[in-house]
Amino acid sequence: MNFEEDGIKIINSIVNILFVNFIINLVAFRSIFFAYEHIVFLGHVQTISQFGTLALYFGSLQFLLDKNRRIKAVFFIIISLITMFTGDADSARVAAIIMIVVGMMYKFKIYHLLWFKSKWYVFAFWGLSVFIVYTVSGNNIFVNIIDNSTFSGRNFVWKNALELFCNSPYFGYGIDGALITTFWSTGMNYAHNQIVQNLIDGGVVLCISFWIMMIEFSSYIDRIQLKKYKVLANGTLITFLAIMITDSTTLYCYMFLFLSSLFGLYRLVD
Repeated sequence: MNFEEDGIKIINSIVNILFVNFIINLVAFRSIFFAYEHIVFLGHVQTISQFGTLALYFGSLQFLLDKNRRIKAVFFIIISLITMFTGDADSARVAAIIMIVVGMMYKFKIYHLLWFKSKWYVFAFWGLSVFIVYTVSGNNIFVNIIDNSTFSGRNFVWKNALELFCNSPYFGYGIDGALITTFWSTGMNYAHNQIVQNLIDGGVVLCISFWIMMIEFSSYIDRIQLKKYKVLANGTLITFLAIMITDSTTLYCYMFLFLSSLFGLYRLVD
């Protein structure tokens, strides 16, 4: 509700915070983290895809809505892309590429693929995520279609997580209630897939509730009338849905900042 009433100020605040974080991550304290695998100033490298997607979304909103800060927004977007491409995480690079493609589609007016009802993107990526997890982690006729190495060992994580789910299918184990074990780890709670994360955290009940929530929030995108904002919102939604295939977004707040902004975005821009 505050975003609807004072969105420019909130966008600028988020951009300022992320700008400082990204600059520090790129130029300061790097030697401190050399001794740690997959750890940077921002945290674990798996967070960079979500940090970056959020940054590109709010940076683009600042460019479109605040003419006095357009130069700053351009520099911020560039810093965000550099952070994503140098973050030692394939998911961050994929997220950056998707957002760049979205921008190019709008630039060359081929954005009709981003003009459908937003719920269809949610359904499509939900189905794709289920197919990939089923294909990679199980013994089935599709097992040779996707190389297991493509997902950097996540098939072992998914297999053990789904075994845990079968032992408590309805309500799961609660947040941090179960440890996923692999041959390289004695236990972690990060399922590396949002659907699998839902299933171990809260079983079928949480999984259904979560995806109903995603559909409800995405429905606010359909109320946006101006093409450039609708394309940006749908592109960001698609990027977060793509990240959910290999990472769990609910362990962090970044996706929820995007989703909650949709509640007031259509009023702010229209």
